[in-house]
Parts: sequence; structure tokens; C-alpha cells
Amino acid sequence: MHVNRTLQELRRDGLIELHARRLAVPDLQALMHAGTFNPNYLHIEREPIDMDANG
Repeated sequence: MHVNRTLQELRRDGLIELHARRLAVPDLQALMHAGTFNPNYLHIEREPIDMDANG
């Protein structure tokens, strides 16, 4: 779906508000529910990456 159409839909449903180039989320839980957000994917176990500056 086109980004503008998606934003219009979110605004129509009261999930986001856009004013003066600022985005507000009046009800985060409702937005998370609408987007079927699952926070578990943020906590995936990964092996640490060694960021050695010497290559």
C-alpha cells in the first residue's frame, strides 16, 4: 500500500495525528494492536559482533 494512503488510513482511524510536520500517537496500545505488533522479535538472541577498529 502507498505510504500516503497508509498514513491517511491511520489518521482516519485515530491512530496517529499529524500537525505541523509532527507525528503524535495518542494511543500507542491501539496502534500496536492495529499493526499486530509483537515485541518478542526485538529480543532475538544473537552472537556478539566484535567491532575491532584494526580490522
